[in-house]
Amino acid sequence: RVAPGGLIARSAELTAELASIERADTDLAALRKDLASALEEFRTLAAQLSAKRTTAGRALSKDITTRMQTLGMAGGRFQVEVTQDGTQEPTQYGVDQIEFRVTANPGQPLRP
Repeated sequence: RVAPGGLIARSAELTAELASIERADTDLAALRKDLASALEEFRTLAAQLSAKRTTAGRALSKDITTRMQTLGMAGGRFQVEVTQDGTQEPTQYGVDQIEFRVTANPGQPLRP
């Protein structure tokens, strides 16, 4: 129940609420557009990060493998493996899975 003196205020409240509900579809469409834009930017930046990680991984692998030879692990190898998980879903670390693999003996397979 609304007292007669409060009818004008209540009418203004209901009008504002109705406008908000009618605007929700427009707001939702704008949010979906913003989300699509953000996902596209994420994927672009994730691809750039992936390329940099791959390059850095090759350099690190070469450097550590070289140093292993001087530490009594002749024939030892170190490898950084950068792979994508395939989903391209946003995570705080990008879309890569990174694994360090090493073998200290020649002829042995690389292992995580």
